[in-house]
Amino acid sequence: MSACGQSEVGCIVAIVTCLGFPESSRYIPECLGFYRQGTIQINVYRLTVTNYPPVRCTPSGMRIILTNLPANMGVQVARTLVEERLAACVNLLGVRSFYRWNGVIADDSEETLFIKVSADRVSALRTRLLELHPYELPEILVLEVDAEQSLQQYIHWVRSETRIHENL
Repeated sequence: MSACGQSEVGCIVAIVTCLGFPESSRYIPECLGFYRQGTIQINVYRLTVTNYPPVRCTPSGMRIILTNLPANMGVQVARTLVEERLAACVNLLGVRSFYRWNGVIADDSEETLFIKVSADRVSALRTRLLELHPYELPEILVLEVDAEQSLQQYIHWVRSETRIHENL
């Protein structure tokens, strides 16, 4: 039985707008269920968006890489990536992940790492992340950063912090 309600449709409209889809887009929310712990309930939706042109952004030379690690490994991996100048900054966010692996539904506490890196260091970061990562099939997603919409000083800082230094 689904606990998703009609009152959440307004929130979904706000999320679609924040993601950059034009108001003319047609979006179809489908409630997949919910997770409840105590007084907190999280509704899970699949959102289908149609009738929108491809989203284009101006390349910035910066990328954000997302990966999930077991909850006890995030700090160590984040520190290593920053120390080795493969990342300018890493944010950690505790999450609870549900997924199917080898035919079994898993329910794990993890940390999502938001890794900021210059575009020319993505390959080296991915290689190092694969060395450090304990999972058989790690999630490594690379997101483009829009130069026009982002703070240029921050992009410059990320690129300067992750450039290769000759004296290291």
